[in-house]
Amino acid sequence: MIKKRIKRKDELKNILLGIEMNLAILEDDLDILNKDLIFYNRYKEELISNIDLHRTQKVVTVASSFRLSKNELKITNQRISQLTSAKNKVEKMINNKSKSFEYYNKEYEKINNDQVVLQFKKRAKNK
Repeated sequence: MIKKRIKRKDELKNILLGIEMNLAILEDDLDILNKDLIFYNRYKEELISNIDLHRTQKVVTVASSFRLSKNELKITNQRISQLTSAKNKVEKMINNKSKSFEYYNKEYEKINNDQVVLQFKKRAKNK
């Protein structure tokens, strides 16, 4: 019985380490997504200001720049939408991994506490 607990304790320790590694990777991914979102939102603001500037000018060459800026704005909005969706998925995964970590950590602590109690009972019997 004690060997089973020790084996389970080792399994839980490995599970907890794996979850910690996954959480670290997901947090790095979230940081990257946030930086990309910041970049694309700034780019979007620049495109909007370019479009507004093109609207005030009435030159033929500006019309092509205006169309290009409008197309870039559509593409940028799509990219922002994709990044926001990915960010939400990563945040959900982080939340799920955190819950898993808490669950396995409680089980690990319970086994640790049970082993301490068993060792104390053995010492009490020997006296």
